[in-house]
Amino acid sequence: MPRPITTEVTYEQPQAADAARLSRFAIDAFIATYGQALGPAWARRWASEGLGMPSLEKKLDDPRRWWRIAQCGNEIVGYAELRPGKAPEFVDATGSMELGRLYVDPRWFGRGVGEALMAACHEQALSRGLGSMWLRVWAENTRAIAFYRRHGFGEAGWDTFDTDHGPAKSLYLQRHLPGHPAKAT
Repeated sequence: MPRPITTEVTYEQPQAADAARLSRFAIDAFIATYGQALGPAWARRWASEGLGMPSLEKKLDDPRRWWRIAQCGNEIVGYAELRPGKAPEFVDATGSMELGRLYVDPRWFGRGVGEALMAACHEQALSRGLGSMWLRVWAENTRAIAFYRRHGFGEAGWDTFDTDHGPAKSLYLQRHLPGHPAKAT
């Protein structure tokens, strides 16, 4: 049965004590998103290396990164991360940060969790004086691409990455923020 939108979802900066719960959620979300299409072994290996403990603990401690978790009670139902990142040449990376992660538990799709996380990322980017946010998304993740386009992200370019099932395509999307010398959206 779908859960109604309520004020029971809270949004906060994760603390060190949240690392294990966030790691489990992040790994599960990544595998659910990519595992079947790109290979479950590949997805688990990549997620465990990049989102497992102690890697996630180090990332949470990095002051250059910004995180937000969405919780219902003690259950994480979504999270987002802004981080410094090396952008490809076709992304205008001047004064920008990468929206490295934005995941929502599928049971919470359509209930405003993703919208609230994106709004928090936008607010954080503006508070840091950034000119844009950019991200990389699997080209077959049409739901995520539509979500990002609704939030003003446009295509900047693409590349490929290797999986157990062969090469897959990533899209790079970028959103210019007010005050950026390029056209703000």
